[in-house]
Amino acid sequence: MAEAESVQREKLSHCFTCMELEVTKIKESIPQMINAEVLLAYSQYSIVQRELSTLKEEHKKMKAELKRWKNKFETTEKELNGQRQIYREALGNVSALDVV
Repeated sequence: MAEAESVQREKLSHCFTCMELEVTKIKESIPQMINAEVLLAYSQYSIVQRELSTLKEEHKKMKAELKRWKNKFETTEKELNGQRQIYREALGNVSALDVV
């Protein structure tokens, strides 16, 4: 019986030693895993920052283009309104006798 207990203790001791080694390996690998995750997150952050900068530049360009088109539209609208007024005045000055 004592021999069986001794064997059992030795097996448990061996298992405990194996578990301690595994825990030590895991503890040692945690900083490396964290560093890898931090590097990955930073590289993704950098990519997103570059994309955001590009989008901001595109937004500025589109805003400027929209302003140019708006000014062009307003200028054209003013010109058309001026021409309409000239035609109205011209038509208002024409009498029915002049047309015949």
